[in-house]
Amino acid sequence: MLIVQADSREQRNEEVLRYFDSVGQKYVISKLYAGDYCNLNHPTILVDLKKDVLEVINNVTKDHDRFKDEIRRANEDMNCKLVVLIREPLSSLEDIKIYKVPVFGKWYKDKEKRGKPRSAMNTETLYKIMKTMQDKYNLEWQFCTRDDAGKRIIEILGE
Repeated sequence: MLIVQADSREQRNEEVLRYFDSVGQKYVISKLYAGDYCNLNHPTILVDLKKDVLEVINNVTKDHDRFKDEIRRANEDMNCKLVVLIREPLSSLEDIKIYKVPVFGKWYKDKEKRGKPRSAMNTETLYKIMKTMQDKYNLEWQFCTRDDAGKRIIEILGE
């Protein structure tokens, strides 16, 4: 039986836990060494849930060392595969190449940024970074809609 372990430090998981409750998925909340979710009884896959592509951009640029440390902990220390589940309605990693970076809204406090992309990173470059990380590490990028995150976590951990 699948029992999901959810990291107690995960802050954006209310809707995921509500989904687990709605379908009767058992889970425990406690600190995880790497990732945000795992199968408590068979921890060979870890799921690291990302809010959106902008969070991934931050992880592979500004927080690159911290992100690489998490991948290392999953791979080397825990002997687990890390699945990075990104809440974006994309089909595959290839879709990153054509992803449109969101812009700052018309009500954003800094008038100079309004209407401009929230990241200067070229999505072709982002794709190459993500593809290299996938090939180099025991890492897989997957995507889901915001509403499907809980369902996808159960599917991934039940594989």
